[in-house]
Amino acid sequence: MALLSLGSLQVEVREWFASLIPRRFAHRQIALGAAGKVVELLEEILATARKVTPTCPDRRTSTKKIMTAFNAFVVWATAQKQRNGTVEFGGYHNTGPGGVAFLWAHQVGEELIYALDWEAELHCKGRSQLDMIGGAFVGIARLQSIWPWLVDCCATATYAKVPAVIPRAVLFKPNPPEVLLHLLQGLAVKAPLMVEVGVDVGQTSEFLLEAMPNLTLFGVDPYPGFYDNQRSGERRDKMGGEEAFSEALARYKRFPLRARLRREASASAAAMWKEEKLPDLVFVDGEHDFESCARDIRSWSQLVPPGGVVAGHDYRAGVEGVPRAVHALIPESATLHLGPHGVWWWRVPPR
Repeated sequence: MALLSLGSLQVEVREWFASLIPRRFAHRQIALGAAGKVVELLEEILATARKVTPTCPDRRTSTKKIMTAFNAFVVWATAQKQRNGTVEFGGYHNTGPGGVAFLWAHQVGEELIYALDWEAELHCKGRSQLDMIGGAFVGIARLQSIWPWLVDCCATATYAKVPAVIPRAVLFKPNPPEVLLHLLQGLAVKAPLMVEVGVDVGQTSEFLLEAMPNLTLFGVDPYPGFYDNQRSGERRDKMGGEEAFSEALARYKRFPLRARLRREASASAAAMWKEEKLPDLVFVDGEHDFESCARDIRSWSQLVPPGGVVAGHDYRAGVEGVPRAVHALIPESATLHLGPHGVWWWRVPPR
């Protein structure tokens, strides 16, 4: 393990990133390799901080070393590509699970390298060395927040039959409701109608209804008394039970003119849809086994008009049923979009 130090500050970067990657993750070694390259890059950056008042030649030499280390990082990452799928990220294409490292290299570059004025630094006119180090650690903190899901969804998406994209606009959204808010605000309608399949206690619904005064939201959840083959009363989160229903209902009652909670099976609610307006966005977050998830997607995606959004949660390698269902049902002419915390979506193409 490489230990990086700055005065009393010590950071085990390699162990830090390793702890974020599930041990059973199929592409863990590639991810760890990328983390090791981050360590090497940071070592060059931190080396400059050990000189309290570096001379101009020292700064120029340090800057060249950092740039060389980054270029070597990109060369290494590019070599990891495997041509069995494509995920686009910020203009770069991840061809296969190994290409996750390539995405990572360029995100590291943006956070740690491109944000600094290297031309000025080469002429000793850039920011102070301590400012550089501070910027490096801010960048690492931001990257730490996206690293696990970025690796996971990129690797998983290589098995999709359609192109996949990770929009930069959602890259640092802190939670799924924030991603959904971004999607709703991007719809070409002034007063969108959304359906949330799998409401639980209604926190996502409440957040969106508060954030968008023009939003109408239908929540659908059967609350059958169990979830994931376990009785609700035996679960710590009480998911699927009466307590969750009561909590969600109380939240929905805060918006009597814009929110309705339907306690029924998802497919049944879709089949009996009688509202004048079709949903502009459907968010599927019910049962996560393949059959249930596929049934939910199939039932509701038929109601979303062209230009609308079909979305969901838990697109992760460890939740096999969700990616399988998404891959099976996404239209061939659509593009799979991926965001933080397992959020996935596609825009309904013309029929």
